Amino acid sequence: MSEKEWAVLYTDEQYLLRSEVIKAMNTTLIDGYWSDIQAYRRSKAIAFPFRTITNRPFFLTASDAIKAKITQFEVASARFANILKKISEPREKELAERACLLVALRNCSTIENAQMSELSLKALLNGTYAESNPFHAPVIAYHSALMYYLHDQPRFGGAWTFGERRETRFGSDHSLGCEYRQRGLRYR
Repeated sequence: MSEKEWAVLYTDEQYLLRSEVIKAMNTTLIDGYWSDIQAYRRSKAIAFPFRTITNRPFFLTASDAIKAKITQFEVASARFANILKKISEPREKELAERACLLVALRNCSTIENAQMSELSLKALLNGTYAESNPFHAPVIAYHSALMYYLHDQPRFGGAWTFGERRETRFGSDHSLGCEYRQRGLRYR
């Protein structure tokens, strides 16, 4: 495989950190590969409207493979939202939403190997989750994305446009396992 193919593999197939690439390739001599991986990710990056606690933006590597996964998530979320809209009684609607969210979070916990207990999942849904287990971070992020999509997303009918970006700064935050860069976003 060429270094470019490794960049696609370790971004689109599995989004790996440098230490994980070292383990996957079973060598510490990955500088050339890693610079190609970072260049590939930078070329596909777009900013999210969310910020870290230190006010740095989150970025998404928007390659075609990752866009397809996002589209799948959007379609599934839209179906879920449409089902919930058809339920008329508020209490029944709330119970249906919680049941569906619990299943989604349970599946996310399994897929991400987060080993999040049923009690922790229910606490997350109730807004009383207070643990600080770093393995739970993907499930918490997934929950936040679902809640944003279901309740907080802008209601102007816009969609993310994967284009027209303006780079002003780049860096890596390996504690979060993501890259960040300040760029402009536009809606369509």
